[in-house]
Amino acid sequence: MRLDKNDHLLERGLAVGDQWQLDSNPLEQERYAQMFRMSRSNGEVTRALEVAGAAFAFTEMLGPHCQRITVQDVMPQD
Repeated sequence: MRLDKNDHLLERGLAVGDQWQLDSNPLEQERYAQMFRMSRSNGEVTRALEVAGAAFAFTEMLGPHCQRITVQDVMPQD
């Protein structure tokens, strides 16, 4: 698979860390807290699927409370 200019920009951005400020944005933190509460409202979470979790911000919150978590994201590779 051939990478185009945008793919390289994405890779460079992901290497920086919290490029979308998911860890430092109060609105995102509240959204994660609500998603976390909702995910546990019916008891323990044994398995979870996170789609588009490239930055792993929510994964880090939910992961320790799951027996298994699968994170899927789409990013072309050479």
